[in-house]
Amino acid sequence: MSLKKITGIFITTVLLAITFSCKEENNNNITISVDSSEIFESTSNGCSNFKVYKSNKSNSKVIVVEVNSDKLEIVTSTQIFDIAKHNENINIFLDYYPDNETETKQPWYPYCDDVMYQDYKDPQKWTATKGTIEISRSEDYEQWGQTSYDVTVRIKEVYLYDVNNENEIYIKDLLFEDVRVGWYPG
Repeated sequence: MSLKKITGIFITTVLLAITFSCKEENNNNITISVDSSEIFESTSNGCSNFKVYKSNKSNSKVIVVEVNSDKLEIVTSTQIFDIAKHNENINIFLDYYPDNETETKQPWYPYCDDVMYQDYKDPQKWTATKGTIEISRSEDYEQWGQTSYDVTVRIKEVYLYDVNNENEIYIKDLLFEDVRVGWYPG
């Protein structure tokens, strides 16, 4: 082989390598693995039939679980559901309130409240598409003139995605223990 052919092959190989290595790829996807027991350390709250939620220390991130307990026929024994198979009756999401990262105000959340505050800003929302949920329910009881019940909810191996489905948050295990629900604000 002549030196001219070898040089041509070398230059072609280098140009092809440069072309393919410079190909634009979207490597901006972020996966965040959350140690949920440390991040979501607040007391669990809840209402309706049913909704449970808890926040992180700065109140900037709130994980919310909404379950249509009538449609899923939630009973007093522990039941396990695949979130993907029951997405019409199970909604798990994380609301992110970035202003609470820098301000030390007590936030107002639009969960289990019938008052709308003037300075409320819609959060950035991350929605779960995969994972499992375990639900245990107590018997009904009367409190404050309403029928209520307690639930213990555990979400496992949950993947939440941002609005563009580009970034994910992974929650291995998060417990909402003995949360009073069944009551309605107002």
